[in-house]
Amino acid sequence: MSIKFILFYILTLLSLSVQAQVQKENTLDPYGYVTKYDTLFNGIGPKVYILPFPRTLAEEMTDTYKEIAHFQDSIDQGLQYFRLFSTFKKTSNYTHIADMVEKNRTAQEYIPLLQQHSSQNILSYALYNEQAAQYVVEQNYQAAAEALHAALSRAQTQKQAEDVAIIQSNLASLYLLQGRYHEAADLEKNYLKYAEGKKDLAAQAASHTRIALIQAYDKDFRAAENTIIRKALPLFNKSKYYSGKIDGWIILAEIYRNQNKHTEAQWFLIQAKDLANEKNYAEKLPMIEYMLGSSKMIQSNYRVAKQELEKAWDLAESSPNKYLQLAIAEQLGRAHVNLNNFVEAENYLQKYWNLRKDLF
Repeated sequence: MSIKFILFYILTLLSLSVQAQVQKENTLDPYGYVTKYDTLFNGIGPKVYILPFPRTLAEEMTDTYKEIAHFQDSIDQGLQYFRLFSTFKKTSNYTHIADMVEKNRTAQEYIPLLQQHSSQNILSYALYNEQAAQYVVEQNYQAAAEALHAALSRAQTQKQAEDVAIIQSNLASLYLLQGRYHEAADLEKNYLKYAEGKKDLAAQAASHTRIALIQAYDKDFRAAENTIIRKALPLFNKSKYYSGKIDGWIILAEIYRNQNKHTEAQWFLIQAKDLANEKNYAEKLPMIEYMLGSSKMIQSNYRVAKQELEKAWDLAESSPNKYLQLAIAEQLGRAHVNLNNFVEAENYLQKYWNLRKDLF
């Protein structure tokens, strides 16, 4: 056997040994953090531990979406807050204080204004009503209630029937946020009586819808359905108040969805969508598309849900309702997980975390 052959044989064995060691190290530490091993070590100190392989993107997305599922209740509360705050009414004399009220004024900054105009009840109840709205933005509901009661007392002293009804309706919204359903219903019925006295059909229809919403939150679904179908919708038709009618259909769909009656819910959402398109109420469409997609998600129809939620996301990106954007991002990411589109799921998860950080 020649010397050259012996050298070649020895070098081959060494090469194979090195490759085997590298392969072993990769198996022991798939992350590549540790570069030296002594698997035969048996002295004092820690032994070499075999580390698990990194989680795949599929495993990571599946686990993360399971972990954030519990936060859905907080998102739903945020959606409720935004809807009720968006219907918070200004008093009839708001124009007299509009110049005093800055858009970004905090609730505390109303105090000097209230002190300055304390003897002018007509101005002060308008200011208290606006301060209450700001307290709601700051989610200080107790202070908001105190401000609304102060506004109500002054409006009653001035015998301003319209503003008394408006403030009572705002107080009803606040009580609904606090879960005080019976008190909320009584106050909203007072506003309904005022609207009936004024023969304002559109206001009556909107008030019936709000009463139905209160009944739904109080789990009285049958009464809520009847209130919208038998009372609100006919008045919306008579008054040709199309924006309110769309809202009525959306709330009716929500009532059915809360009872797991998704076929009925989707039918009313489609009616709302058609009317919103026909009458150019584009601002209503993001919520409608979200609810359609969310309903399909509950039915495990992930492909159709993804299509509806993608429409909702495109429409909601310019919406001021960040809670709705957050809800859509969570549901759309979850749809992608169920469709094994894990890169897209990761993309919407990042949007979800950014929005959640901003809001919560």
